[in-house]
Amino acid sequence: MALAQRRTTLFADTVLYASIRTLVVPLLRTYPFVRIWQVGCSTGEDVYTLGIVLHEEGLLERCKIYATDTTAPLVDVARAGRYDSSVLQEWKTNYVAAGGTASLEAYTTHEGSNLVIDPALRKRMVFAQHNMASDSSFNDFHLIVCRSMTTQYKTTLQWRVHQLLYQSLVRLGFLALGRSGSLKLTPHEEAYREVDGAAQIHRRVR
Repeated sequence: MALAQRRTTLFADTVLYASIRTLVVPLLRTYPFVRIWQVGCSTGEDVYTLGIVLHEEGLLERCKIYATDTTAPLVDVARAGRYDSSVLQEWKTNYVAAGGTASLEAYTTHEGSNLVIDPALRKRMVFAQHNMASDSSFNDFHLIVCRSMTTQYKTTLQWRVHQLLYQSLVRLGFLALGRSGSLKLTPHEEAYREVDGAAQIHRRVR
């Protein structure tokens, strides 16, 4: 798949990130250290969105965010954190809609025609290639963000992916699927309690 087809944008799902900020982050604060998995990081905007939210809520320094994607070139783009500056106005609009509390320029610098994400955000992130269709769980996470990923798979593979997500989530951890996601007819649907139906955020209760 061409990189252009997999590009996303900062704060792409404003409902999801506003809900993470208000409903999930206060509960993550109860942990001494927080592990987060950004599944399907694409070109990286989603993971940097998480980094900004956590920074603004004073939690980033206690977090380690693992950002993975099946496609190595996408992981490389995400790790670099360098984007065309033409996206800035769209980013600003999304940031405000998602409850941003500062100025988006605080997290970027201009280098020629590019915007570069603040390296301080990247310090708390690990970028790696991981295939949800064939690879195993690699850690226990307090929050997994898998926005729009599960709907891309056929039914049989969706079951495997949801099994992997369940295995990777600590009890009382959060699974954030975004507005287009769903747990209906998945193997562990009954093991979760809905936190926010609009944002499709669920908490593993067993």
